[in-house]
Amino acid sequence: MGIQDEKSEDQMNSAKRLSWVVLWVLLAMAAPGWPSETRLDSTGGLTTIMTDETTDLSFFMEGNPAGLLLLNTHSRLDEAFQWGQENSLPVAPGSYQQTLSTEPRLAPSDDIHYSGWMAFPSTGWAFQAAGDFLSQTGLPQGAADSNSLAQYRGLIRAATNLGPVVFGLEIRNMEADRTYDKGLFSNITLPYSLQSGTSALNQTFLRVGLAKSFPENRGLNDSYWQAGGTFETQLAGGKNALNLNLTYPGGGPFTLGQNTAYTDYYFFGPELRYEVPHKAILLFTYYFIYDDTQFDQTVSQNSADYPNMVSSAYHSSRFQSMDATGSFRLSFSLSGEENLKLGGFLSGIFNNTDLLDSSQNVTGKISPQKIVGSIGVGLEAIHNYTLGFQFQGQSCNQADPAFSLAPAISDASNAPSDATYYEFTLGGERWLDDNLAFRLGLTAEDLQYPTQSNQNLLAVLNMGMGWEDTNWACDGRIWVGEQTNLQDSTNQAILDGFEISGTLFL
Repeated sequence: MGIQDEKSEDQMNSAKRLSWVVLWVLLAMAAPGWPSETRLDSTGGLTTIMTDETTDLSFFMEGNPAGLLLLNTHSRLDEAFQWGQENSLPVAPGSYQQTLSTEPRLAPSDDIHYSGWMAFPSTGWAFQAAGDFLSQTGLPQGAADSNSLAQYRGLIRAATNLGPVVFGLEIRNMEADRTYDKGLFSNITLPYSLQSGTSALNQTFLRVGLAKSFPENRGLNDSYWQAGGTFETQLAGGKNALNLNLTYPGGGPFTLGQNTAYTDYYFFGPELRYEVPHKAILLFTYYFIYDDTQFDQTVSQNSADYPNMVSSAYHSSRFQSMDATGSFRLSFSLSGEENLKLGGFLSGIFNNTDLLDSSQNVTGKISPQKIVGSIGVGLEAIHNYTLGFQFQGQSCNQADPAFSLAPAISDASNAPSDATYYEFTLGGERWLDDNLAFRLGLTAEDLQYPTQSNQNLLAVLNMGMGWEDTNWACDGRIWVGEQTNLQDSTNQAILDGFEISGTLFL
């Protein structure tokens, strides 16, 4: 009887060890990624509901470097890795796209959040050094071509308490290199044959931020205000150099060089935040962006489409943008540790671009106006379970022809800026013990592209697991989805990928 008990115990221990091996294999396989944001992505992106450091509506998450010192966190190291692919039918340029990245959520934002090394050596100082890499292949280029992107970003942040205000400083560099695949160079009426081509863009930015909390002397559960502001300008670089080797229709080869220089770039705006600890957070931001472009072109042989410009670069466009956003998070205690969570945001984005010719005449205007909003409701018992439903939508009155469609690798928050979309997400997490959590999310999206007169339905299933203790945390997810064009049922796309991220508290 004792021998049988020992065998039974050995079998149980073997089963436990096997289950842990399976768990860690799943964690190692899970991937697109960013540090703590992987947890939210695993539930389909319940950003308005779940209690998480990346959803607390902080100045830091809005890109204010002064917000680094206001974080409720420890010195830490954060890193992530993700891989994803989109395989479409029928086969055409851009029908297969692949993404490799150390970024968290692929969204049209230049902000780096929880990434790299953060240090808080004293109550009055904070530092961060971070960088990431993004590789995307098979990106559509115009009507019938494709290109690949390699992007590198790095930054250094510092914040200090000056007494009256917290002051933050950030220096950020971004390099984007593109390689263009052989094609027709987007000219359907008179197709030039593209043999090879590259472009390179390097920019260095300086950003400063201010933040002030009041009242200063308050209890842990007392409500308080925070006011802040951000200003950014371009220090160096900003010239996108495009070099192509083309051939005339039925003719010989020639080279085309185009330089687009981004000048007089400014980004600034105020921020206001109000918090009742454990109950409510309100955030209002109002940002302005302004920049100009200078353009010049050289060709080895003149043509009707690409004349040689013998004069210097001319002022080719003026861009202005205003973005006003109001966000909220509410938590109502129901019974014991169970809370009712409500959250959402409403954002209005108003852009205007004047297109100029070499004589400084306005030849066209692009003025897209977008309204983006989200609302979510859910139940939460911290470190026990979360269950929620979220709706997000975007309406755009005019397409932005300068935007190149990117793969919808994660969710509809990555939808093109010229798309009207509606997204519904049902998801949640369940903590299996004090350290281990399982997460699941189902997202359904209706995406409509005005410039293409088509409508796509997309469904994505996310699944992930996470581990968390006082010293480190690890989150992983896998996802699979299918997109179908309602105008042509044979036009389909399969999405899949995985993500893993980790945090080490120092």
